[in-house]
Amino acid sequence: ATLQAKVPGKRWKPVRSTSDVTFSDFGGYGHKAKGNVEYRVHYSGDGTYSATNSNVVVVTTLWKVKDTSACPVGRCHISGKLTPTAKHKKLIVQIKEGHWKTFRVLHTSARSKYKVGVATRHGKPTKYRLLIPGTKNLTGVKIPYEVHRV
Repeated sequence: ATLQAKVPGKRWKPVRSTSDVTFSDFGGYGHKAKGNVEYRVHYSGDGTYSATNSNVVVVTTLWKVKDTSACPVGRCHISGKLTPTAKHKKLIVQIKEGHWKTFRVLHTSARSKYKVGVATRHGKPTKYRLLIPGTKNLTGVKIPYEVHRV
């Protein structure tokens, strides 16, 4: 039995194999995926059984976001850094005003950082969300924020 992996836009490729098909154990292979990947087990067959493939298991990988948002001296901002590096990646900040609408469109810096000032309303919290679109290898992310005026 062979464990096969396939990343978007590529062909199936063998990554691990075992001769004990009664209990296939591939260890922790793939536990540190750096992008979306599909896995399947391919059985090459023998005199009794024909060759076959298992069902496909899809492992999706999300952006890692280091959030540095804060409200120093009463002025709030949404900020952070994306990993893996995403130079000039387009991000969308939305505000909830009955329905979600675009508040700002921004781009990450050369070091994958972003920052946008946000406002608060008197009496009730203001809801924002950051949309980080997906790529071929990474799944998109929505990060909610709620800003309160104290």
